[in-house]
Amino acid sequence: LESDGRASLFPGQDCDLRSKPTSKGIRLSLGPGIALLSLEAKSRGRLKVVINHEQLPKLDDVEEWKFYWAEWLEAIEEPG
Repeated sequence: LESDGRASLFPGQDCDLRSKPTSKGIRLSLGPGIALLSLEAKSRGRLKVVINHEQLPKLDDVEEWKFYWAEWLEAIEEPG
């Protein structure tokens, strides 16, 4: 995931790749924590996405990032 690709996937967020390009999961410094995204192909063209956002400093951050990820997943699901 190149820098330009990360910027378009996570607009307005500082985002640094922390995993090796060959890793099964993508580990990113994102916001105040570390996000781990795992993708798994499923039958009938479906995709399973698992997101763990760790090392968030405050409980309020957890709620804020839950909302962020829900909105993010909805946005990438929309065509075009």
